[in-house]
Amino acid sequence: MDLHSVMGRFGGELDQLAIRLQARNIDLYGTYDRATAEADLRVNVGLSSSILVSAVAANSSPSVFLLIPCAWLLIMRGQQKAREANDVLIQAVVSGELESTILSSSLPQIVASSLDAEEGQSNGTPTETTVAESGVGDPA
Repeated sequence: MDLHSVMGRFGGELDQLAIRLQARNIDLYGTYDRATAEADLRVNVGLSSSILVSAVAANSSPSVFLLIPCAWLLIMRGQQKAREANDVLIQAVVSGELESTILSSSLPQIVASSLDAEEGQSNGTPTETTVAESGVGDPA
């Protein structure tokens, strides 16, 4: 099991985390919900306006195509706002407000396997000596 697949499964769990957050902390959920609503609005208005600008430009003046970057900007800002909404959920998990079933079941296995891999790599290298073992700093 690798970290990439676990994080992918965690991304699929975000919708469930939002529902759990609504039950646990309504104020934090309000922050998440507002950010999600803003993201959806910006993306939908951006997509719709880019189609409208394209149709108007095809029928009238090609110079209207210059408005398409404004629509794309709306879409990009909407995607940024969606990431901010997901950040609220992730911070709720990190702070302990919510518990992710995927992270709590998979991360200990990943950490254990990475520690085993590091231990296997360090067996072939010399170990570091501590200050007490080296005699440096002994008052005698």
